[in-house]
Amino acid sequence: MCLSHTQLNFSGGGRGCAHAAALSIVMNWMRCKQIPPVSLSPQLGAVALYYTYTAMEEEIERNKDHPSFAPLYFPNELHRHEALAQDLEYFYGEDWQNQISCSSAAQHYVDRIHEVGQTDPVLLVAHAYTRYMGDLSGGQVLKKVAQRALRLPPTGEGVKFYEFDSIHSAKAFKQLYRSRMNELELDAQTKEKLVQEAVLAFQFNMEVRGAKEETSVNALIMLSTYI
Repeated sequence: MCLSHTQLNFSGGGRGCAHAAALSIVMNWMRCKQIPPVSLSPQLGAVALYYTYTAMEEEIERNKDHPSFAPLYFPNELHRHEALAQDLEYFYGEDWQNQISCSSAAQHYVDRIHEVGQTDPVLLVAHAYTRYMGDLSGGQVLKKVAQRALRLPPTGEGVKFYEFDSIHSAKAFKQLYRSRMNELELDAQTKEKLVQEAVLAFQFNMEVRGAKEETSVNALIMLSTYI
């Protein structure tokens, strides 16, 4: 179906302009090898991601046998819920679940994920692709950035989210994932719906980022999703 190629090559408004801006910011930072000033604690980003991935992985489990999602079901390789729980325990302590709450922006994202999972499961493909492939694309670089900028221990505490222990080659796995996407048998209308849902997923991520006024490393971490 060549959806992955389509998603990665939007043009015009919407995701295309935002993608170009995100790519420019991150690549310029990487060329200059400068760490931006940290204005917010990393906990906020981890909390938003925790609620997002909890919702997404609940719906993935619900739809793991759906013909339009089953080929993309890789729980051992991709799921981030447990890793984020470990990060939050590091930041907040054992009582972390009683100390966090979902922001209104993140809740809108969560609500949309549950909506598509329960009414139009094929659209989960757009959300899974947007998040997981971005995590694999920029995760390792941004993990090191976060460890330095936020003075996190080198042993991985606080950045478990970026560790994909069951994936030995991010490049090879992304190729596998995209090939599975391209094998999905979808009509033209469904393909277009998936593209539009990917635009929506990007917008939700940007709204969550904006709600926290991220101008720090966390912003770059979120932006790396779209490279």
